[in-house]
Amino acid sequence: MIKSQISDAFPIGHVKSMSKMDRGNTADTYKIETDKGYFIAKTIATLNDAEFEYRLHHHFREKGIANTPMIQVTVDQEFAALIEGTYYQLQTYIVSTSSIPSTATWVRSIVQLLKAFSTFEITNHERLDRFSLLDEWNRSFESWRNYSEREYEWLAQRVDELHHFDNWKSTWIHGDLGSWNTLYNDVDDQLVFIDFGEARMGHPYFDFAALLTSFSPHPKHKMLFYQYVTTVLKEYEKYDCPDYETLYQFIRLWLVRGIVAAGVTSSYWTHFKEAVIGYEDFFTRKGWLMY
Repeated sequence: MIKSQISDAFPIGHVKSMSKMDRGNTADTYKIETDKGYFIAKTIATLNDAEFEYRLHHHFREKGIANTPMIQVTVDQEFAALIEGTYYQLQTYIVSTSSIPSTATWVRSIVQLLKAFSTFEITNHERLDRFSLLDEWNRSFESWRNYSEREYEWLAQRVDELHHFDNWKSTWIHGDLGSWNTLYNDVDDQLVFIDFGEARMGHPYFDFAALLTSFSPHPKHKMLFYQYVTTVLKEYEKYDCPDYETLYQFIRLWLVRGIVAAGVTSSYWTHFKEAVIGYEDFFTRKGWLMY
């Protein structure tokens, strides 16, 4: 039923097949095969959200950024189709491979994306940080205190040091730019950014920190970790003069948010803690910190 309604709502021809995909935590996502090619349909909360994402992607195209999906409007020129009480948005399907992009490729790609974000302007579209560090901490600190006084004190200190960086809102950002929201095609060496559902005002280092920490080796592999991060930052210096003190804080913010979001009952929080300690050691040894 939904398949035929999507076929009627969007100018994509006859829908041959429609299968649900695993990726995406905040929306249901489907791969659609039509006689005009392949598309991605995803659920989206409101028509206002759909308009925001359409205008954002249209802005990227105007700035010459082709490494985001193109969003299709409906036959009625709407930003999404309302089908059985749910809004569906349609995007082009991006072919990807399992290869990992080189540091040069992903640094170049995110620099281009963040530059385009910096000139994006839109009114009447308030976008909230649904997982701000302080809000998540206020919901979970008692469980940490009950688990271990030592772990609670370690985490509480970093929450106190970092939560105000969540309030640094200088430009639009992706908001969830881990490697899981990228697609890479090694044929044309292109890294594509997807799923802008958490896009909001913030600091560009938040996105850079997310991509760096998700692509880099874990600090337990110390030599590989140091070599990789050093290479990335040298590559980044080709495009910008990084404020390493501030970047360091946003790397810590991203990782501490990961600890708090994972929660004490998850095995993932220890992975994030080890990463925090690894980056703290890296930046301290580089002599880039003022304290």
